[in-house]
Amino acid sequence: MDNEKIGNFLAEQREEVEDDLQHYFLTFEDYWERKLWHELTDTLLEFYAEGKSAEQQIPVYDNFVKAFADKINQLKLVRLGLSTAAQYEDDKHRLTFLETLAKRVDKPASQDAFVFALTSVAGVRLRIGDSAAARKDLDKCETVLDSFDTVEPSVHASFYRVSADYYQSQNNFASFYRTTLLYLACVDLDSVSSSDRHRIAYDLSLAALVSDTIYNFGELLLHPVLDSLANTEHKWLRDLLFAFNRGDLGAYNILQSHLQSNGLLKRHDQFLYQKISLSALTQLVFSRAPNDRSMTFATISEETKVQLDEIEHLIMKALSLGLLRGSIDQVAEVAKISWVQPKVLDKGGIEAMHARLREWDGGVEKLGMWIEGAGKDVEIRQVPDNQEVYLDSLGFSSIVFDILERVEKPDLEALKLHLDDLVDEDAGQTKVWRTGDAHCAKLPLGTPVITLMATSPPGEKMRGRANEPEFVVMLLILIRLVEQQTDIIVAINAPHVKGEFEEGSVDLEHGKGGVLVGRAERWRDEVLRTFEVKDWGLFGGDGD
Repeated sequence: MDNEKIGNFLAEQREEVEDDLQHYFLTFEDYWERKLWHELTDTLLEFYAEGKSAEQQIPVYDNFVKAFADKINQLKLVRLGLSTAAQYEDDKHRLTFLETLAKRVDKPASQDAFVFALTSVAGVRLRIGDSAAARKDLDKCETVLDSFDTVEPSVHASFYRVSADYYQSQNNFASFYRTTLLYLACVDLDSVSSSDRHRIAYDLSLAALVSDTIYNFGELLLHPVLDSLANTEHKWLRDLLFAFNRGDLGAYNILQSHLQSNGLLKRHDQFLYQKISLSALTQLVFSRAPNDRSMTFATISEETKVQLDEIEHLIMKALSLGLLRGSIDQVAEVAKISWVQPKVLDKGGIEAMHARLREWDGGVEKLGMWIEGAGKDVEIRQVPDNQEVYLDSLGFSSIVFDILERVEKPDLEALKLHLDDLVDEDAGQTKVWRTGDAHCAKLPLGTPVITLMATSPPGEKMRGRANEPEFVVMLLILIRLVEQQTDIIVAINAPHVKGEFEEGSVDLEHGKGGVLVGRAERWRDEVLRTFEVKDWGLFGGDGD
C-alpha cells in the first residue's frame, strides 16, 4: 500500500473515531512517513488499549499494520494481532486470523512471538472443542519454550493459561492446579480483572480439593488470589481449604451443606472425607515433638475424631502417599512415625511452633550448662604431625605413636630418656617396674625393640578433674630404626580412675596387673604383632 492510500485510510478512520481518539491517527501518519517504526508500534499499542478503539482495530490492522508488519518488533505485532482477533464475533474467523498471524511470525528470529500467537490458536481450538489439535499446538509451544534461556513473562503466562484451560477441560485437576499457579507466577495479579481473579481462585480451590495427588495446599493458601473469595458467596470454599490444611473435621462437618450443593464436591464426597482424615492425621503428628510420635490407634482416633476401625487403613494410606514415614505394629496397634510432610502454618500453628522452639531453646540451654559443668575438665590439644593418638571409646585409655629423632644412647637408657620426656615434671615420682627386649613381627630381623612398664601419678592436666586418676600405668615400646636415625615410641596409657578398677587388683611389684593393665598388655602385644613400616622412603632409607 503506497503512502497516498495509507494517508487516505488514516484520514477516513480519523473521521470515524470519537474526538478524543483522533490525535492517534495524526501521530500514526507522522510516524509512518518518518519511518519511526518503534514509536509507531508503541502508539498503536496505546490506541488498541483504548476501549473506544474496538471498531477500528480490525480495519487498522488489515489496512495499516500489515503494511509494515515485518519492520516492527514481532512480539508487539502479535500483541496487536491478539487484540484485533478479540474483535471478531465468531471463533471461526478468529481462528483463521490467528493461524495466519502465527505463520507470519514463525521465523527463527521470532520464535517467542510464534509461541505467543500459537498458544492463542490453541485457546480458540479448545473453545470449539478440538482438544487434540490444541494439545498438538501446546506441545509444539512447549518444545520451543524449552529451547529458550529466557523469554518474556507474558509469553510464558499465555502458554500456562491455555495449558491450564486444556487440563481443566480434561478434568486433570492436579495439572490444572500446578499450571494455573505457574500462570499466576508470570502475571501481575493487579492486572487481572476481579472477576477473573475470583474465577481462578474458585477453580483452583476445587482442583486442590478433588485432586488425588495434592495433599498440601500451601502455595495456594499463601497466594493473594485466594483472597478473591473472601466476602463473596464462595467464602465457604476458602474456609474449607483452611479446614483441610489443619485437618479440622469439625469445620468440615459444618460446611457439609455447601459441599452437597456443589456437584463436583458432592461426587467426591467419600474421597474428601478420607482426604481431610489424612490431613487430621498428619496435623496430629506434626503437632507433636519428634520424640513423641509413637501413638496408639486409640490416641490417634481420639485426637483426630476419626473412627477407631479406620485408623490402621488411614495410616497405611498416609504411608503409601508419602505423607508420613514410619511403621505400624498391628498387634499392639501402635504407629511409630519418624517423618511428616511439612505443612503451611496458620496462626495457631505458628504459636504452637513458637512454644516448641522455646522448649527446644530451654533444652539447649540446659545442655549447655551441663556441658559447662561436666566438660570443664576436657582439654583439646592439637596433635602434632609426628604423632598419632588413639582413644579408647569405652574408657580413658589411649595409645600414642610418636616418631622422634634418634637418641644417641644405649637402647634401655634411650627408652628411659623418652619416658622422662613423657612424664615431664613427674619423672621423680615415676616408677619403672620392668623392662625387656621384644620383636616386631613385621620389621626386619634384628630391629631393636625394647619394652617398659611404669606407673606415674596423674599428669598436671589431669589433676583436679572429676575423673582424676589415682595413677597411670604406662606400657612403652621403643622401636629403633638405626639406619633411619629414628626412634618410634608407642605409649599405651591406662589411667586408673577410682570406680573404674577393683581396689587391690593392681600390685605390679608382685605381678598383679588387674583388668586395665591386662587389656593394655594385649594392645601392646597386638602392636608388636602388627606394626610395620609401609613406606621406608619417608625416612630416607629402604630399611634393608
